[in-house]
Amino acid sequence: MTLPPSGTTPQVSLASRAVRAILRSPVGGAMGRSLVMMRVRGRNSGNVFEFPVQYATTSGGIIVVPGRPETKQWWRNLREPSSVEVLYRGSWRRARGVALVDADSLYGRALDDYLARWPDVHVVPGDPLVLVTWLDEH
Repeated sequence: MTLPPSGTTPQVSLASRAVRAILRSPVGGAMGRSLVMMRVRGRNSGNVFEFPVQYATTSGGIIVVPGRPETKQWWRNLREPSSVEVLYRGSWRRARGVALVDADSLYGRALDDYLARWPDVHVVPGDPLVLVTWLDEH
């Protein structure tokens, strides 16, 4: 994904703007160890949505567990591998995101990586995970 065309901006809530500002600031380091901003393009609308997510690192990228996935739409845009952007450690990185379900071969390892970082998070068996792999060298 590339940034939206000139004159358009990602759809970002006021709270998300505040989180983004903190993550890009010199004091954002501590928060950046647990949160990143993601940009995902809607499959049908083509709109770009930007929001904070908690993550865990994995080989070549990050794992995200969508909170209350039954009420969220963003991860559904990643049922097929899609371009995303992630504000990670102060800069935007190009990546590929894909939603994993428990039948996927990568699901178990991704869940293990996430729970190793966040052992107190309750993940309902079968809830989707999002695997984000970096496309750029950083």
